[in-house]
Amino acid sequence: MFKKTFLVTTMIILSGHAHAADTGHPVVLELFTSQSCSSCPPADALLKQLSASDPDVLPLSFHVHYWDYLSWKDTYSSPVYTDRQKTYAKGLGQNGVFTPQLIVNGTASVVGSNENDVNRAIAAARRLPPAVSVSIKPAGHQLIASIAANGSSAPVQADIWEVRFDRYAKTHVAAGENGGRTLESINNVTSITSLGTWRPDDSNTISLDIPASGGVAIIVQTQGQGAVLGAASYVN
Repeated sequence: MFKKTFLVTTMIILSGHAHAADTGHPVVLELFTSQSCSSCPPADALLKQLSASDPDVLPLSFHVHYWDYLSWKDTYSSPVYTDRQKTYAKGLGQNGVFTPQLIVNGTASVVGSNENDVNRAIAAARRLPPAVSVSIKPAGHQLIASIAANGSSAPVQADIWEVRFDRYAKTHVAAGENGGRTLESINNVTSITSLGTWRPDDSNTISLDIPASGGVAIIVQTQGQGAVLGAASYVN
């Protein structure tokens, strides 16, 4: 079921080889989900469907931790991801958080299982010209992320996030609202790290470790966790 007990207080899938998932300017889809939420599996399935059918999206599953009290600890959950969701709620003027919630390019919030609303939000995001171009390419034993202003619309500075994720998981849930079910999910976030501030006059390149498995994404975002300005990913 939906949950709103927290008040606000403060692509690329299933190919068999490493590749850069850089279609130019993917729409970033951040699904806040939980293995213990009975309303979340349809949203997980929709995210998987979008990942398989649309190369111009970057889907990420952030598993929140506030459902873990139902005798099942989500295998990917973290309070860090809950905090990210709460920051979005504050920035969007919402009274609380819920699952499954999909944040589209940092600016739109929809129920993650509502296919019509999700598609409308993606279409709206595509109508806005990206302010920043991001690419990730292998270079020897590392990856090089390049960030460049895309015309005069780029801000004076922005935040850079590095997101690591597992591409696919099938999890048997032993308890909670989904007890006894086996759930599938994609691009399950395992870490999110701030890489500091980007400015148009910086060197604009970042060296990254190549993931042994899974993927890595770079998201450039308006400071304060606002609009996504540009993103790219690489999967192994």
